[in-house]
Amino acid sequence: MSNLKALLEYRKHLKGRKPEFIRQDAHKHPSLGRKWRRPRGIQSKMRKNKRGYRASVTIGYRSPKTVRGLHPSGLQSVVVHTLDGLKALDTKTQGATIAHVGMKQKMELLRFAVEKKIPVLNVKDVALFLKKAEEARQLKKEEQEGKRNAKLQKQEELKKVAKTKEAEKKEEAAPPSEEKKKEEVKEVEKILTKKE
Repeated sequence: MSNLKALLEYRKHLKGRKPEFIRQDAHKHPSLGRKWRRPRGIQSKMRKNKRGYRASVTIGYRSPKTVRGLHPSGLQSVVVHTLDGLKALDTKTQGATIAHVGMKQKMELLRFAVEKKIPVLNVKDVALFLKKAEEARQLKKEEQEGKRNAKLQKQEELKKVAKTKEAEKKEEAAPPSEEKKKEEVKEVEKILTKKE
């Protein structure tokens, strides 16, 4: 184990000294992209490893074989999507990297990992993350309930407004008919008075 720690430290030291390997002339021509391509030109100074030109990829920059591909903690990173994936892990040599899943699923996986003491590599503080996620979930629930209540209130108000408008229309429609009746009665009386 101490040997593994020493190798991890050595790898960290090597990675600190390792230059960024980018394609020749990538800094001059953005269309080339920065992804590494071995220089093949006959007169390429980079291929010839001339001083003052960018370094090429060589085997000397490689990390020790026993720690190659390991997480800085010394565990092998395993991407986990489901609970079955978490159950299948060997906690001594492997650590869980939670995949890109929904928040509900992620919380479930993290709770299980805490319960079974499985190391999670891509979440720094699991307890803090779970606490914040739960608070965010509660806030979202409250917001949704508030929106739903506001919508219901608005609908009720609209119904009340519609009812009052209908009542006003009926009232407006009713008086003219009474007035007409009164006018008709007056006309009939006039006609009767004329006849007499």
